[in-house]
Amino acid sequence: MQGTGVYVFGLTMAIAGPLCAAPSFLPANDCALCHSRPGVLTRFTSHFNAWKSSMMSAAARDPYWRARVSAEVAAAPDPAARARIEDKCLRCHAAADQYGYRGENKLMRVADLTGLGREGVTCTVCHRIEADGLGKLESFTGGFQIAASPVLFGPHEKPFTMPMQHHTGMEPVASRHILEPSFCATCHNLFVAGPEGRSDFPEQATHLEWLASSYPERGVNCITCHVPPIRDAGGSVASDYIAQRPPGGAFPPTNPRSPVGLHSFTGGNVQMLETLAGLEPDRGFRERAEATRRFLGGAAKLEVSAASSQDEVRLNIRVHNLTGHKLPSGLPVRRMWLHVIARDAGGRVVFESGGWNPDTGELRHERSFQPHYQSVTSADQAMIYETVLENAGGDISNLFTQAVRYRKDNRLLPAGFGKAANSLPPPLTLAVIAPVGTTGDPDFQAGGDSVEYRFPAGGRRGRLQIAVEVCFQSIGPRDSQGLTQHRAPVVIARTEVVHGR
Repeated sequence: MQGTGVYVFGLTMAIAGPLCAAPSFLPANDCALCHSRPGVLTRFTSHFNAWKSSMMSAAARDPYWRARVSAEVAAAPDPAARARIEDKCLRCHAAADQYGYRGENKLMRVADLTGLGREGVTCTVCHRIEADGLGKLESFTGGFQIAASPVLFGPHEKPFTMPMQHHTGMEPVASRHILEPSFCATCHNLFVAGPEGRSDFPEQATHLEWLASSYPERGVNCITCHVPPIRDAGGSVASDYIAQRPPGGAFPPTNPRSPVGLHSFTGGNVQMLETLAGLEPDRGFRERAEATRRFLGGAAKLEVSAASSQDEVRLNIRVHNLTGHKLPSGLPVRRMWLHVIARDAGGRVVFESGGWNPDTGELRHERSFQPHYQSVTSADQAMIYETVLENAGGDISNLFTQAVRYRKDNRLLPAGFGKAANSLPPPLTLAVIAPVGTTGDPDFQAGGDSVEYRFPAGGRRGRLQIAVEVCFQSIGPRDSQGLTQHRAPVVIARTEVVHGR
């Protein structure tokens, strides 16, 4: 991949450039004036401090994203295609800059970023998105609409308007649409601008995956997990003030609110958070990386049973997807796999599948392509849950904007996947997000997958200590050239069985 150097951009506080006329956006520091102190009652992390250590805040400074855009642009066939690619990426990653270009009917380039754009998904981008059009196909891929009037939407009724109007010139307005999954869908359903401007390949469809699952009927959505309510020491949902006076203390006319969402936006990108912690050590990325590791621990669950004959050991591994979307979801460089290792009573390895090189993060028997397996019978086979892109020529491609189909998409499906297929916005159908390459495997179902592992017993008697792990990489090795650190996977589930006697 070309252009994988690390780009570091200082955080400067400036209003967007000359093309960005009304509607205007504000630097996050303007919001920090009243939203950066711990809560009065529960001492929860403030909105601003939680946001600034999140990947949202680094969306336009993320060195992998910058490298990825450089690679996609370098492979584009002509200047017009290069401009379309950059502009589409910036629609979500730097909307505070890019939105103004839409009004001018111009395409924004990465070189046009201002200090405000480098704040990534900043406060006044999300809180100015209107309800109109949400959930429709045209709202996806950064197709949100920003309010023309100077308002900031929030979920709480009867906001105290004076401080915000006085300090920012904007009026807080209560609107529940900011809590709707269709709000998040504007950037978490992404159809890429591919060859000849085609925009029908789903690079990411996290919201659509959720929409087709049983989670909507359960009342579990994006906010539930990624903007969770603050809780007290006993674990109960707590009440607190959402803003404080700059000198400290609550504004006298206000009362505690509940629930109050923690603006941490925790996902799965441990790898990049650790990289950012080295580049911007004062923003809390290190702590956010550790919180993300813990968060990933709730993504999957394992069930393992073992049996054997004189000649062969057989493992049945069931891995459950505990998330409301595919696992892994999002950017098609994420991958997850099963690491199975069996040792005899003396500690000697008798079988291993899915082991990795800790220096590179590559699997020891890495192939250019591993199909979906129903049964793993040799050490050079690994059960990898991932997407593999294919270009118009039928070749495996590492480029999002050259992709026209998936050669493989065996990411674990969420529970109930397919039952709510008619909830997808027209003209989309379940075929857009259906698995690829799993046909013929009856164990690959909504909610998880079962895999059989078989390896020679070799006439051994005695115990085998067998460990099974679910491993996750937010950026696979073939996609992380130039990022020399933090390539090792995160173990998100582990279990051990003792077989034999």
